[in-house]
Amino acid sequence: MSELTINNGSNNSYLEQAAILLLCLGEEAAATVMQKLSREEVVRLSENMARLSGVKTSMAKKVINNFLMSSASRAASTAPRVPCCKGSYNKALGTETRQQRDQRHLR
Repeated sequence: MSELTINNGSNNSYLEQAAILLLCLGEEAAATVMQKLSREEVVRLSENMARLSGVKTSMAKKVINNFLMSSASRAASTAPRVPCCKGSYNKALGTETRQQRDQRHLR
């Protein structure tokens, strides 16, 4: 599995990061996300979630920030190029710039 480096220098697999993120979301929100996954993905994620113990707050924050930064980056890269779509895009995601959004998420 691919590895993703988080700021603290340790390597955490995407799967481990997903498990941490889902644990942070809580049972109901995690279940909603997991409903979108295949049975195999749910099993692998659940196994990783069960193996995690004592996730430090600093690690959870880094995983969440990594997710938010990655999501913001993807959202910015898929911004509509056609003017007629701009209104729908702004209503869905707001008019906040990527830099403003990134700064807000880092606070």
